Amino acid sequence: MIIRKATTEDIPAIVQLLKASLGDVSSEKSVAYWNWKHVTNPFGPSPVLVAEEEGQLIGVRALMRWDWQEGDRVYRALRAVDTATHPEHQGKGIFKKLTLQLVEAATEEGYDFIFNSPNTQSTPGYLKMGWEVWGKMPLWLGLGSLSRKFQPHVYERYHQQLLAADLAVVNCKVGKSVGLRTKISASFLQWRYQQCPVKEYAFKTVERGDNRIWLFFSVKSRRFGMELRICHFFFSREKDYRLLFTSAGDLAADLGCRVITIAGLQQLPSTRLAGAGYFNIRRKSVQLTIRELANPTLYQSLKANTLTWLPESGDIELF
Repeated sequence: MIIRKATTEDIPAIVQLLKASLGDVSSEKSVAYWNWKHVTNPFGPSPVLVAEEEGQLIGVRALMRWDWQEGDRVYRALRAVDTATHPEHQGKGIFKKLTLQLVEAATEEGYDFIFNSPNTQSTPGYLKMGWEVWGKMPLWLGLGSLSRKFQPHVYERYHQQLLAADLAVVNCKVGKSVGLRTKISASFLQWRYQQCPVKEYAFKTVERGDNRIWLFFSVKSRRFGMELRICHFFFSREKDYRLLFTSAGDLAADLGCRVITIAGLQQLPSTRLAGAGYFNIRRKSVQLTIRELANPTLYQSLKANTLTWLPESGDIELF
């Protein structure tokens, strides 16, 4: 068995390996999706290793680049995402070998930390390789429109608005506020929402006085109706939580969504959320795990929650 860096020519075979190992049900597996995720990512191309035997790919492991920012300081992170072992070669430790080899290389290259959101079946394997559970993202739920059915043509209008929008005008500066957030830029927003090949996102902007909010959102079908998920939001000036809650409520009414969810923090005080009628359903939220790389000080701060980490829905879903 040979372990080597993946090349562009390997991508079609990698996609076929993912399908053979994982099926094509839980998430889309295509060359377009792989390229969007691992090649055109604005944080840079992903480190990817493959295992090869007799000219056939039998294993793959990708770590996706993701930059986090606190004030003016940027931290380089990796997230453990796509991995697969061919069904005929499982049980040989290929997943572990590929993962630990990439972790070693990432540490040598100076990446600060690694994170991911594994499911319950894969979490034990990561914990054995040095990952630790960080905790669950807060997930806040509020009531939307209980009387109106979902309006798909309205959502399509907001989707088309997103595709036509000039996202360079969005104020995505994090400023001097405390907390580790995704490094947002116009190129990130374009990649994340306008260019995503597997999901149609939507966009709305609302003005109040000299302030403006930009909302990036999606919808999801639930057994009780449609959910409006706020993925990212930004203000042109100061934070105006009333503007956020009013805009989200009006949007849910316009779309006919039964509930509104906001995952993550973005320094939204729980008292403000509770006062606006939202309640925390954290037990239903995503669990994140982390692993130390080349920055043990940062890692210990994340682990002990002495450094506020503020991942949001738009940072985590799809990956």
